[in-house]
Amino acid sequence: TAVDRFDRSDLPLAKVLAANAEIALDRVDHERTLEALHEGTRAMMDAKTPEEVAELAVETARDALGLSLTGCWLYDPDDVRLHPTAFTDECHALFDEFPTYTAGDSLSWEAFATGEAAVYDDVGSQPGAYNTDSPIASEIIVPLGNHGILNNASTDPETFEASDVSAARILAANTEAALERAEREMLLRDRETQLERERDRFASLFENVPDPSVVVEMHDDDPITKSVNAAFEDVFGYESETVVGRSLNDLIVPPEHADEAREIDRTASGGNDVAREVRRQTASGEVRDFLFRNVSIDRTDEYEAFGIYTDITERREAEQFRRWLYEVVSDSDLTADERVRALLDLGRERLGMEIGYLTRIEAGTQRIVEACGTHEEIQPGDECPLPQSYCRKTVDSDGPMTLRHVAETDWEDDPAYEAFGLEAYVGSKVSVNGELYGAVYFADREPRDEGFPTVELAFADLVTRGIASELERRRYEQALEAQKHKIERLHAVATNLVSCETEAEVYELTVDAAERILDLYLCYVGIVEGDSIVPKARSSRAGPEHVREMDIEEGTAGKTLRSGTSRLVEDVGATDAAEPVREEYRSAISVPIGDFGVFQAVSTDKDEFDAEDLELAETLVAHVVATVERVRRERELERGREELERQNDRLEEFASVVSHDLRNPLGVAQGYLEMVRESGAEEDFAKIDRAHDRMEAIIEDVLTLARQGRTVGDTHSVSLADVVETAWSAVETTDTELTIEEGLGTIEADESRLRELFENLFRNAIEHGGEDVTVRVGELANERGFFVEDGGPGIPADEREQVFDHGFSTSEEGTGFGLPIVRRIAEAHDWNTTVSEGESGGARFEIDV
Repeated sequence: TAVDRFDRSDLPLAKVLAANAEIALDRVDHERTLEALHEGTRAMMDAKTPEEVAELAVETARDALGLSLTGCWLYDPDDVRLHPTAFTDECHALFDEFPTYTAGDSLSWEAFATGEAAVYDDVGSQPGAYNTDSPIASEIIVPLGNHGILNNASTDPETFEASDVSAARILAANTEAALERAEREMLLRDRETQLERERDRFASLFENVPDPSVVVEMHDDDPITKSVNAAFEDVFGYESETVVGRSLNDLIVPPEHADEAREIDRTASGGNDVAREVRRQTASGEVRDFLFRNVSIDRTDEYEAFGIYTDITERREAEQFRRWLYEVVSDSDLTADERVRALLDLGRERLGMEIGYLTRIEAGTQRIVEACGTHEEIQPGDECPLPQSYCRKTVDSDGPMTLRHVAETDWEDDPAYEAFGLEAYVGSKVSVNGELYGAVYFADREPRDEGFPTVELAFADLVTRGIASELERRRYEQALEAQKHKIERLHAVATNLVSCETEAEVYELTVDAAERILDLYLCYVGIVEGDSIVPKARSSRAGPEHVREMDIEEGTAGKTLRSGTSRLVEDVGATDAAEPVREEYRSAISVPIGDFGVFQAVSTDKDEFDAEDLELAETLVAHVVATVERVRRERELERGREELERQNDRLEEFASVVSHDLRNPLGVAQGYLEMVRESGAEEDFAKIDRAHDRMEAIIEDVLTLARQGRTVGDTHSVSLADVVETAWSAVETTDTELTIEEGLGTIEADESRLRELFENLFRNAIEHGGEDVTVRVGELANERGFFVEDGGPGIPADEREQVFDHGFSTSEEGTGFGLPIVRRIAEAHDWNTTVSEGESGGARFEIDV
C-alpha cells in the first residue's frame, strides 16, 4: 500500500503535519481553510511527478489560502537554475512569460540559496535584485528545500499579514514533502522499470553498467560479495578476486556509517527496494558520495541483490561550491574588490587551477585587475599589448575558451604562451552593462589530464557572471556617488538662486550651473513671449548661431512646452519632432520650465545623454521654477505696494477736495440759507439748490476718481462706434450734435472703463462749449488710436497740461475731475493722452494706443 512506502525520510513530513496543528491561521473560516489545505496536501501526496505537485501547490495556494498570484519554480541541478513550472490562472493573466532564475540575480534565488523564507512588503526597495518594470509590489518567497521555491505575490504593497506568511510556510512545507515523495517515487518507478529489465538481462548487462555495481547475498544479515563489475574495481580500487566472498560492509562502509549500512541491509533483505544517498570509502581511504540503489534478484533459497553505486561526489561538491559562491556575493562586509578576489580564489579551487585572474581591455592593452595564485608574471597592475595576451582570442569567442594542453594546439609559438607559459586554462569574456570589459581566467602552467567537464564550465560561468555583477555594482555605486555629488552641487546652486532679484539673473545662473556641474556645454533657456519661445540665456560655448527665437509650435522645444513633459532625444535624426534643427546636432535634452519656458541641451554626438542626465537637468530646472515664481511674486508684491501708494495718493487727493473744493459751495449754501431766513426770497432757494448740486457733482467725480485704479480688468476687442453711441446716450446732450466718422474700427479694451472715458470727454465738451456744441469722434491719422473734438472755445496752449490736474476747471459748473478720470483710464490701458486745438478752434483730445 501507499502507507507501506513511507520510511524514515518521511519524518520531516510527519513533523510538518504535526506543526500544522500548532499554527493559528488568522482567518474567519479557519477550519475550512485547514481542511482545504489538508485536501490539497493529500492531493499533492498522490501526485506522480514534481510538475503535478507544483500545479497542485499553486492551486491550493489560490483556492485554500486566497493567494491568487502564486507561482512555483523548480530547481534543476544540471544547469543550476530555478525554472518556472506552475502558475495560477491569475498569474498567466498578468504575465506573458515567467523568468528563469540564476545564482545571485533575484530575491527568489536568495531565498532558495539561504533556505530561509522572505517577506517583502515593498519589493521596489530591493534595487538590483528586482525587475522595476514588474507590477508586483509585495511577495512571500518560501524555499522548498532543495527542490525550488514557492512565490506568493500581490500587486499592492504591504498586502500580507502574519497569517498569510504562516499559511504560506505550511503550504511550502507540505509541498516540499510532496516533492520529496514524488521525486522518490519517480526514482523508484524508474528503478523498478530498469531493474525489471535488468532481471531479464542481468547476466549480460552486469559488466556493462557504467556505475560501480555489486551482487551480494545475505548471510546472517551481512552482505557477502558475489561479484563486482569493472566500474566497481575502477572507482573503489579493489580487484574482483580480492572482494568476492568478503563482507561488502567491511570493504566500503566507513565506521561512522556502519549503523546506516545495517539499516539499509535490513530494509533490502526484507524485499524492499532502497534508493538512498550514502557515503562510502575506497581502498585508498577516500570517502565519496554515492546514490545507492538495489534490485532484488529472485531466488528460491536465499536473498540475493544487485546494488548500484552512482558517484555523486562531483554533484555534492558543485552544490557546496555554489553555496560558497552565494555566500561570497551576498557578504555585505566585503568590498567589491574583496568579493572579486574571493570569487577568483573560489573558482581556482573548484577547477583545481594554479591561478585565477581578471583582465581589463582598454586602448589595445590588457591590464591585470585582480589575481590570485603564484604566477610571477600575472599580478594586479601588470599590462601587456592585447596581441600578446590570451585575451585577444577569448573576447572573440562566443563561449568559454578552453585549453587542456598547449602541445595539442598550434599555440606553442604564440606570443602569449611565450610570455606567460600557461599550459591549460579556461577563459570567459566579461561584459559590464552590455559593454566589453575584459575576461576572467583560471589557468595553470601544468597541462590537465582531461578537459573541462560541463559541471566545471558551468561553475566557471557562474563565477564570471558573479564577477560581472560585482563590476556592475561597483560602477553603479560610483555613478551613484557622482550623481549624489552633482545633486549636492545643484542644491548649492539653489542657495545662490535665492539672491537673484530678476528673471534674467536666474536664467544666466541656470546655464552656468548646467555647464559647470552637469557638463551640458551647449544649452540655453527659452521663455514664452506671445506665440514664440525667446532665448534668454545660453552657455558660454553656445554662440548666437546656436540659439534662435522659435514658434511655440516648432520642434522639440515646442512639443516639450505644450506637453509639459521632459524629453530625452537619443538620435535627433530619428524623430520628426526635433525638426527644424541644426544639421550638426545629434542628441538633446529638453525640460519644461513650468508652463512658461524650456531648458535645452544638445550635443553633436548621438546617445550623448541618458536618463541620469535628464534627471539632473530636471532637478536644476525645479530650482529654477521655484526661483522664477518667487521673483515674480516679489515683483507682484512690489506692484501691489506701488498701487497701494497710488491709492494713498488718491485718498490724500480726496481729503484735499473734501476739505477745500467742497468748502466754497458749502459756504455759498450756508450764506444763502442765512439770507433765506431773513428775507424768504424764492431765488435764494434756487441758489442753495445749485450749491447742493455742485457739491453732489464734486462728490460723484471725486468718488469716481478715487475708484479708478492704474490697471484694467479683462480686455477684449470692442467696437469703438458702439461704445461711443452708448456713452453719448448716457450724457444729457439737449441740442448737442455728435458726429462719428467712418472707419472707426475696434480696439482691445476694458469696455466699461472705455465707455466712462468717452462720457467724461462728452460732459467736458458740453460744460465748456455749451448745450449746442458739436462733438466729433474719429480715428487718428496713424490708425493707432482715436480723437474726440468739440466746437467749443478750446483750451489755451498754456493750460492744456493743467486740465488733467485734479480740481482744475475753467467752468463754474465743472468739478475739475472729469479730465483726470480720462487720463487715469487711458494710463490703465497703457495709452497716451494729449490735448490740442481742433479744426474749428475747439478742444481736441487724442488717445494714442
